[in-house]
Amino acid sequence: MRTTSTGTIFKYFLYVPLGIAAFFIALGLLTRDKTVIPEGFKGSYMEISGIKLRVHRQGAGPDVLLIHGLPGCVEDWDPVMGHLAERFRVTAYDRPGHGFSGAGGDYTMAANADITLELIRALGIKEVIVVGHCYGGGVALAMAARKPAPVKACVCVSAISFPIESANPVLPLVRLPFLGRGVAVLTCDTLGDYMVTEGMRFAYSPNEKYMTEEIIKLQVRAHNQPKALISFAMEERGLSRELPGLSGAFRDIDAPLIILHGARDRLVPSSHAYRLNETVTGSRLYILDGVGHQAHIVRPDAVIAAVYALSSAKR
Repeated sequence: MRTTSTGTIFKYFLYVPLGIAAFFIALGLLTRDKTVIPEGFKGSYMEISGIKLRVHRQGAGPDVLLIHGLPGCVEDWDPVMGHLAERFRVTAYDRPGHGFSGAGGDYTMAANADITLELIRALGIKEVIVVGHCYGGGVALAMAARKPAPVKACVCVSAISFPIESANPVLPLVRLPFLGRGVAVLTCDTLGDYMVTEGMRFAYSPNEKYMTEEIIKLQVRAHNQPKALISFAMEERGLSRELPGLSGAFRDIDAPLIILHGARDRLVPSSHAYRLNETVTGSRLYILDGVGHQAHIVRPDAVIAAVYALSSAKR
């Protein structure tokens, strides 16, 4: 009768994990992100702080800047952009690592605020109303807290403004040093379409009727990319670390602020909106009945009305 030696068992438990690790490292090293705007998608590239950002501009008049969420892309703003462009010059862009922008920089709201302010300067914008959704709302708040001259007013839509936890089991693996990119590549190749679709279903709840086949296909193309999954994972981890300090600075915001939040938001509780309203003196809060996280898609009229209301506001 043959017995397995202790040495053989040791080698098994040593070599198998090393082989798996080597596979994911090689997979990550052998793949490269393509920073191109596919046919059928709008916008053009600007290099800001060494990062290629996809930027789309429409209309003429006073400036409005739209910042998407986590994840997100320029097309998230389609329900509001055309209407706003009838009176305003509207700029939307893919944040670093998302959509069809290149990746780079720190995965924090503060770093995103830096990039956005640099974009504003590069575009020659002197005064702007900033509209941010979800993570983009937090970026807008981070900008406003610095009191930069160009930021005239802000609209926060379903904004993450205080620490929030996530239970997504894939994201910690994507954040692993050396291995994470390989995990992201394999995840996108095998589960990516499913993950994007199910993530959308959760975000759209209870307004799933707005999830058309066209929108699903568009979002899958924009988000099912390793760089987008990595950016999502890294930014999500940074929330719990960054927001306790950042949210303390929100009390310093003196720019006019309108807060829009769905009463049935499953991703960012409406308690964030109530707390933000209490924190920022003079802010106005509107809770939207029957609306989930995608308030800018379900109630674009509310976003448009908020921008119009702030266009005549004085800082």
